Order: sequence, then structure tokens, then C-alpha cells
Amino acid sequence: MFHFFWPLGEFLTKADQSVNVSNETFARGGYPNALELDSLMREKWYDNLLTTILERDVQELATISRPREMAKLLEILSLRTSNLLNLSEISRIASIPYTTLNHYVMLLESLFLIVCFP
Repeated sequence: MFHFFWPLGEFLTKADQSVNVSNETFARGGYPNALELDSLMREKWYDNLLTTILERDVQELATISRPREMAKLLEILSLRTSNLLNLSEISRIASIPYTTLNHYVMLLESLFLIVCFP
């Protein structure tokens, strides 16, 4: 049984109730403030949210001298969704030392921005 919460609509909990939620609905995300915006403004809103997370929340967990590297890493990782994670290759692509990259991945996981499966 699926439970969808506002802003996707009222609770859809009945097994016999048909659920027709488009990919676009999921791609828009679930933040109420962002849902009210047009696609261009929503993209900017999410960019600002991500910038805030990387500049403020990451700094609360660890001292990062180059937060832009984390943004670059997150972009690289997002392009590799559902693929095997080869940190050596990503280290080379991102020009981030391997040990630093491991630390960044741990931070991104602790902020629930990425999920690594064994």
C-alpha cells in the first residue's frame, strides 16, 4: 500500500484506489514552496536549497576548505545514479584526492543527499 502525502494530494491509502502520479509530479519534488513555482523558478529554488545545504550544513559537520568541490562531486555522482561507484575513477574525474573524496562521500551520505548501497 502506498501513502502519498500532501502536496501530492490527499492520502491515497485504499488498495482499490487507482494511483496515477506522473513522472513529472515526482520530478518536481515535494517541497511545498517549490511546487507553487514555475519550472524555471523551481529549478532556481532547488539550486539555492542545495547551495544552502552545502555551505551551511556541511560546514556544521566538518570544516571543508573548498565547498565548491562538493557541489562538483554531487553533480558527478548524480550523473552516475544506479551505477557502481568507482571512487578512484571519480577522484580522477573530479580532480579531488581519493582520501578527500571518501570524506566528502561520507558527508553527503550523512546529509542524506546520496545513498550508497553495499
